[in-house]
Amino acid sequence: MADLPACGAVVLGLVDEPDEQRRTPLTYDPSFDGSLLIAGGQRSGRTTALRTLLAGLAGYTADELHVHLLDCAGGGIPAAAFPHCGTTVGRDDTARGSRLLTRLVDELDARRRRLAAAGLGSLVEWRGTDRPPQLVLVLDGWEGFVQAYEPVDTGRPVEQLLRLAREGAAAGIVVVATSDRNGLGIRLAGVMSRRIVLPLTDRADYPLAGIPARLVPTRLPPGRGLLPGTDQECQVAIVGDDASGAAQNAALAVVAARCTPPSRHRPLRIAALPSRVCLDELPRGTPRRPWLGVGGDDAAPIALDLDALGSAILLAGPPRSGRTSTLTALAEGLVVGETSVAVVTARRSPLRTVPGLRLAVGTSAEDAQRLRKAVDLVVLVDDIEALLDTPVEAALIELVRADGGSTVIGAGRTDDLAGAFRGLGVELRRRRTGVLLCPSPPDGELLGIRLPRGLPERDPGRGWLVADGTTTRIQVATPGAGRTP
Repeated sequence: MADLPACGAVVLGLVDEPDEQRRTPLTYDPSFDGSLLIAGGQRSGRTTALRTLLAGLAGYTADELHVHLLDCAGGGIPAAAFPHCGTTVGRDDTARGSRLLTRLVDELDARRRRLAAAGLGSLVEWRGTDRPPQLVLVLDGWEGFVQAYEPVDTGRPVEQLLRLAREGAAAGIVVVATSDRNGLGIRLAGVMSRRIVLPLTDRADYPLAGIPARLVPTRLPPGRGLLPGTDQECQVAIVGDDASGAAQNAALAVVAARCTPPSRHRPLRIAALPSRVCLDELPRGTPRRPWLGVGGDDAAPIALDLDALGSAILLAGPPRSGRTSTLTALAEGLVVGETSVAVVTARRSPLRTVPGLRLAVGTSAEDAQRLRKAVDLVVLVDDIEALLDTPVEAALIELVRADGGSTVIGAGRTDDLAGAFRGLGVELRRRRTGVLLCPSPPDGELLGIRLPRGLPERDPGRGWLVADGTTTRIQVATPGAGRTP
């Protein structure tokens, strides 16, 4: 790649022009060329082309251009090493990939509104330091992307990506995708402004790209391609001198090390949630504001502001989803934060062993009276379905309805809560505030929300915080060291 002539746009390789008896740079300018499709069969040089593209985009500053990568081909492109790169998502992490696409579509809509308000036709016309950066969404493996994301929310992420490719160029958002023959159909190729066709497995596939099979050379080595609409061949460049994947990645790391971080526009990052977070890893809580865990796009600590959330919070999940563990961690955090805590359990529970509790009661009438006499409590209730028609359940419902300073956090099984028509669970559901652990899509109805389909949450403690009509994906904290129920 270093031997290629300099060019204002990103240089991807060389174009052979036999009529002129010369070779010219194969270039790509994300500001003017729109979205780009690189099609080819296995080992045709598709991922190599993306590595070359990434190295070329490093010529922009990290304030001028941002890159996001959806790696659905397993190419292992080390995009995260570049300060330009915001989010890198593997094929199996469909939750983060879906969230990235949603954020990019939101950004597209916001930019279009700003351009319209300023009377500008495109981002190219925008002048000044407040100009948003060019965004390049790189997708390696369209066929893998469709297979992974088509079941998610009835294919919504796929439609979002196609919309970015179709409508994003004027707003400074483009898609660069690789694909096998499946991407040459109208669904993807029809929204891409430019195409490069690398060697395909079957010569009969070239007409899908508008290239007659008779014009295809007998032998096309990896990296050699055809440009639809012309009779020209091209050769994709490599980064460095070694064409192996490991050497290419090492050369990219050298390029990334020379880049400087952004000073004005930091790229969007959708952080991966940890599979486990311990309460000891989070800051010390404050009164009536315990740490729930980590969550959101930045996987930052999230607290439950009990004064803002009201008198009732529902914690729902199937068996082994982490309900009791979550309650125990909340109890520990509340006690450390100097909040008066009571626990209610119908059977033996690790909740009762948390040091510093004000009350630990069962289901009797005497226990109900003790609850009624206490004030300014946070009451943690485990297995609320086991309290049905007990005296203590009546006392808890009174606390919720009184809204007098105490908060009831009740945990129960999703299937029992969905089928209940009376009791504490019904009262908690009415407030539409809580945590859904390891939920299935229908479980969102417990709190009056819609959960996306095709995004299974199987890790214990993984779920959604629902508050004020908004949802936040979270990983709840486990109890402190030595206190795992």
